[in-house]
Amino acid sequence: MTGIQNDYRRLPDNEKTAAASLEAVTADPANLRHVPVRNLTYEVITAALEADPESLKILSERGHKELLPMIFSENPELLGRMPQDVLTHEDYIAVVRECGYNLAHVPVGMRTRAMCRDAFAASPDLGYDHCDIISMIPYPDVCMECIKEGMDRRDVMELASLLRPETIDRGMAEFLVSHDGRCLAYVPVHLQDEALVMKAVSVSGNSVLAYKTVLDELKTEKAYIAGLSAGFQSFLLVPKDRRTPDICLAAEKMYPDLFRIRPDALPENVRNGRNIFTFSRILEKATGNKYDYEAIKNAYEGRPLAVSRFLAPEGVMKDCTVRYDKENGRFQYKNGIRELRKPNNRTLKLK
Repeated sequence: MTGIQNDYRRLPDNEKTAAASLEAVTADPANLRHVPVRNLTYEVITAALEADPESLKILSERGHKELLPMIFSENPELLGRMPQDVLTHEDYIAVVRECGYNLAHVPVGMRTRAMCRDAFAASPDLGYDHCDIISMIPYPDVCMECIKEGMDRRDVMELASLLRPETIDRGMAEFLVSHDGRCLAYVPVHLQDEALVMKAVSVSGNSVLAYKTVLDELKTEKAYIAGLSAGFQSFLLVPKDRRTPDICLAAEKMYPDLFRIRPDALPENVRNGRNIFTFSRILEKATGNKYDYEAIKNAYEGRPLAVSRFLAPEGVMKDCTVRYDKENGRFQYKNGIRELRKPNNRTLKLK
């Protein structure tokens, strides 16, 4: 027993003033055991706990913990130093209701759904930082509730970044990408699949596929084409080495002036190669018609295409059916009603 502790303990009760009690516990936190109930103030208890967190056991034995919520709300780092075997579930609920951010100092195993909801509701500010408490919640269903409530205050992408990975289930992933496709970047890889990627790019375009956390195997031609609907800028987000003839054609059909305004955006191998992109130009010139991407793709794959006219080396064929042979790069056509010259069943080669 120290001299200070012995001296304070031996003081008559009426001489144990607030000032003397504060001085005593500051010098030796064990003196908290001898402080009169009237002097168990915010200042005295805080001084004792700051000097020795184990003095919480003394306070617990005396049954005077009603000031703890206020103390810990103003000194959250102090709560983190407290011996966890002394604070009860009820204690943690009390400190969380006083300040929602105190949830960070509650052992994960003691964070119940009700406590997490109390923490989110008790946050001292309802502004921008309010939703940070989501990062402390281990339950997907409670996180979903909080995100829905927080969407009117913060960007969905930011909310997604707060989630613990284990709280993102399939339902959460679909909800997030349906509001902002870029949230796919925070979805665990075991949940990423083609359906989720297609949903994400349909909402936010190809910016979704720029994130390194999105599986590379899902960054397919099909996904990039689906992402074009978000705007012509979405094509510019496709890496140059991934701008296939199909992607370029789909982009041009959606945005006819794209390559006129940005000729540098069209890869040289697409512009000058024998591919679906150059095929479309020859087909449309020969028929005098414009076709959408799917129609051109079907014709390129060899499906017959009925046309009212077709300009061939032999002349202009009218009301005929043309078929493209991709292997030898030739058009085959058959006369329908009439032709201007030459017999039918001729071919036109795509150079």
